[in-house]
Amino acid sequence: MTFQTILNNIENIETKNEFLSLLNKVSDEYYNSNKSSLSDAEFDTLVSIYEKRFNEEYSYIGSRGDVKLPVFMPSLNKVKDNHALSLYKKRCDTDSYVVSDKIDGLSLLVVVKNGNVKLYTRGDGEYGKDVTNIYEYIDIGKATILQSDHIVRGEIVMPLDKFKNYSDTYNNPRNLVAGVINSKEKNPSILKNLKFIAYSYYTEQGLQSTDDTFKLLKFLGYYVPYFEVIKNIKEDNLREILNKRKAEAEYEIDGIVISSQQLVCENSKENPKFTVAFKSLGETKEVKVLDVEWNVRKYNYLKPRVKTEPVYFGNVKVQYFSGYNAKYIKDNNIGVGTVLLVTRSGDVVPDILSVVTPTEALMPKEDCHWSSSGLELISDENNSDINLINRLVSFFTVCNIKGMKDGIIKKIVEGRGIKDENEFFCITKDDVLSVDGFKDKSSENVISCINELKGKICVQDIMVACGIFQGFGEKKIHKIISEVGDVLPYCVNDKIVDKKDLISKILRIGGFNTTAEKFVNHLDEFKEYYNRVKSAFGAPKSIVIPKVEITGKIYCFSGFRDAKLKVKLMDEGNFVVDTLTKEVNILVVKDINDTSSKIEKARKYGIEIVELKKLI
Repeated sequence: MTFQTILNNIENIETKNEFLSLLNKVSDEYYNSNKSSLSDAEFDTLVSIYEKRFNEEYSYIGSRGDVKLPVFMPSLNKVKDNHALSLYKKRCDTDSYVVSDKIDGLSLLVVVKNGNVKLYTRGDGEYGKDVTNIYEYIDIGKATILQSDHIVRGEIVMPLDKFKNYSDTYNNPRNLVAGVINSKEKNPSILKNLKFIAYSYYTEQGLQSTDDTFKLLKFLGYYVPYFEVIKNIKEDNLREILNKRKAEAEYEIDGIVISSQQLVCENSKENPKFTVAFKSLGETKEVKVLDVEWNVRKYNYLKPRVKTEPVYFGNVKVQYFSGYNAKYIKDNNIGVGTVLLVTRSGDVVPDILSVVTPTEALMPKEDCHWSSSGLELISDENNSDINLINRLVSFFTVCNIKGMKDGIIKKIVEGRGIKDENEFFCITKDDVLSVDGFKDKSSENVISCINELKGKICVQDIMVACGIFQGFGEKKIHKIISEVGDVLPYCVNDKIVDKKDLISKILRIGGFNTTAEKFVNHLDEFKEYYNRVKSAFGAPKSIVIPKVEITGKIYCFSGFRDAKLKVKLMDEGNFVVDTLTKEVNILVVKDINDTSSKIEKARKYGIEIVELKKLI
């Protein structure tokens, strides 16, 4: 996926779980494959949007490997400005710091015991992958490393002068390294150009990172990153060091690592407290707020957009910034006259970095109340047209039908005075033509999309898209329906069920400890809604799959979505799931030679893998 495609997807995401699922997928490609087209700045922008929208730090766990690592391999917390740096300095309580290159490669653990070497990728930090079979090819250091038992962590990279030979095939050195190491087929001609740079040494007391550590690693025979000891770790000084190192380093770097000069051993399963990563924010500007606009979105959520005085990044004029959520505006006292520090993240997305001068938060004037999470404000006013448009957009999105974006739907709803789903899905080509801006071809496309949706949609899709089950995305709803056979018959066929029994069954699935009752409490509301709109969709498929007695096979898709194929397989008595488990019979992929985590897992479980082209 391109950066712009991901941003477009994010626009339609409302729940944290949906965003987290997308971000984990993007992270997996970014760190572990040769497919990612994202630059470092673009990836960091996506993380920043998540963290500000949901008010929590994102930490990529990684794909869990099948080998328990001999030691825990943490990731680093990031600092980006003087405020974060001052908090870090208080924690360290030292006058000297070690700064070193934050190498942009693939994290690797080297274990030397009795003259033998084992290599592991990081995985999720606790379980990784044994890649000792690349040891004979890569440049890991001098033979002296075999003379003593030890455990060292570092980064496997391809030096920039070597990468020039592969730049037509791979987007960047990190993609190349991840692709060649995770590939089942080894490529010695590429592997011999890889180099291991060591930066951490494990002792019995824990993880050790100081300038003495780098000296020890060099003594053992390893290559080490550039490092120096400094006293001033202000933002401007660090940015200067980073820019200099980016220009001089023999490998890609995406920041610098700061460690306390004092010897500190850290062995907990948390990120280190005394070692952090610094990343430059790029060009920043101070700008004054003119207004905070509040727009009604899906589920009646009020989303803030901050209007500022015009500011230029290069030749690009920027005047609007996301306010993320109501809590962000309130807590940061953003209103008319507030001075903000802003940037254009990834050279694309306008982003608020911090508040320089707060004023008074400009909150919405309409009646509203706080969501249960305390992050969002929900409008109490009747926004029936906006809610209908949002539901209709969701129907087409869930069914993966292109060509029916919110702008088109909004024009039709407002132009025809449409009040509900029944009216919308019964419109004709002539109805669409009567709306300003629609011609013969565009009207035909609208009707074609509506007919396609009617042929695809099933009850589960309506449950996902209707907005009644807030906080329950597609995966959660499908999981409940597939595991608890009484849910759909109750909603569709008026089957009599015991609500307490339903809650108990959902609790037994796992992962619904705090939400099972909430889901069941909304079933009657959905039932009423479904009976009101079902005729709009023709005859929605009611696919009830017993938990155990499945007459066909269980399929799982990887790397693509295909609503038509999904419906076809279900019509034939099969079951299509989103999560790959041991119960799956067939994994469908675009390319059987791919190296995704699902394919690796399927091979491990002995699950049949079939290419998409054989099913269509």
